[in-house]
Amino acid sequence: MIKGEELRRGVEILCCRFRVISPGAAEAMQAHAECLEGYTSAGKWWLQVDGVRIWAQLYQDGQVQVWMEPGVANWEQHRERAAALMLAAKLAASIASRCGGKVYQEATVTECLAHLREKTNLVADYPGEPLHFRRLCPGLQAVLVGSETA
Repeated sequence: MIKGEELRRGVEILCCRFRVISPGAAEAMQAHAECLEGYTSAGKWWLQVDGVRIWAQLYQDGQVQVWMEPGVANWEQHRERAAALMLAAKLAASIASRCGGKVYQEATVTECLAHLREKTNLVADYPGEPLHFRRLCPGLQAVLVGSETA
């Protein structure tokens, strides 16, 4: 369900894309829509942080994806886009916590992939396992703890 799906949808995959998977994700996303700044006719909500647009989109299969434009293409950009990254993670976690869902994070930056088992990783499973920084990609972990290296 996770692998290859983005290629079919024609969306570029960059580091730190989050997916919320739960039967109740649609209702949870609707509840969060009032916190977001804008809405497009394509079913995307957005908000702007430090020049980065955070998108949240509900798909027909019930999953919600949260990503940023511009995305994170290298290690340094985790730090450059720290506020937006943390808000994107928090938004995905908040939606999942509302519906008892799972949050997956996709990582594509070489330094992150070197430390992960998979490109797509489970980072939260509500209600039992809330989002924790140790499950996030190493680039985002480094930002959260103030480290310069993976």
